[in-house]
Amino acid sequence: MIRGYFHNDRPFVRAWVRLPGLGLMDEIRFLVDTGATYTTLHPLDGRNMGVPFLQLGGPVRAVRGVGGRADYVGQPAELLFLDHEGGYARLEIEMNVARLTRGLEGLPSLLGRDVLRQWRMDYDPRQNRLDFHT
Repeated sequence: MIRGYFHNDRPFVRAWVRLPGLGLMDEIRFLVDTGATYTTLHPLDGRNMGVPFLQLGGPVRAVRGVGGRADYVGQPAELLFLDHEGGYARLEIEMNVARLTRGLEGLPSLLGRDVLRQWRMDYDPRQNRLDFHT
């Protein structure tokens, strides 16, 4: 079981993210977003991780969301979630890495349905409980 948490009434979970194609790894705080199709790394976290935005290659995906359209580059990623027993749940996905776009600078990275559909989520903000069962 993986434990998430609430911050300002918003659900978050932490994971170590490794982008092997870029040789980068860092811990990222993801906003749990059941409306997001894909897990995304937004510019604030990408900058802290050292992502070379101007040199990103790979397929560009134009994604439409509530805030409008944004461009993302697909990158192979490994996600490591700490479970409550001290082990890790490991997933390999194609992560969307946001291009530097006005309006995305302050957004949190998102944990989308590409990951969430693989788990069962217990969401109870009244009890301050956010658990993911793998």
